[in-house]
Amino acid sequence: MKRIYRSHFLGIELIISLLVIAVMVGIFYKYVGIEVLSDKLDGIREMLYGTLATLSGALIGFVITGLSVLLTTSSNERMEQLKRSKHYKTIFTIFFSTSKYLGVMFLISLISLIFDKDSNPVYCLTVLSIWSLIIVAFRIIRCIWVLEKIVGLHIFKN
Repeated sequence: MKRIYRSHFLGIELIISLLVIAVMVGIFYKYVGIEVLSDKLDGIREMLYGTLATLSGALIGFVITGLSVLLTTSSNERMEQLKRSKHYKTIFTIFFSTSKYLGVMFLISLISLIFDKDSNPVYCLTVLSIWSLIIVAFRIIRCIWVLEKIVGLHIFKN
């Protein structure tokens, strides 16, 4: 099981995010109700979606900076080993995947900002916004983990 996760962790994290949002929607729909959601979001929709759009834009900057750090790091023996390994390509896949999902979150936030209004709520946009936040959280955590490992290669030189 651990080997499967290591080989397909990005896809598995995507599936987990979809399952989390499905469970949240199911619980909310069955036990809380759509009316409560509408009441809670009244007056804050624009701020919520604006904040998500701003957050995704700022985090894209973080990811681009992380890629720059990765590309310009000075070489040592451990970095050279990493560059020759199969994992080096995976590092870039992680950063590009994160960038893509941040872009998706940005687009969903802008679309929600335009169409999901207090007078005419569009619940699927709310759900999509929450899902995008979940998947982006997974991806950002993964990027931070990668950067931590890269820094570790430089700090703990042997």
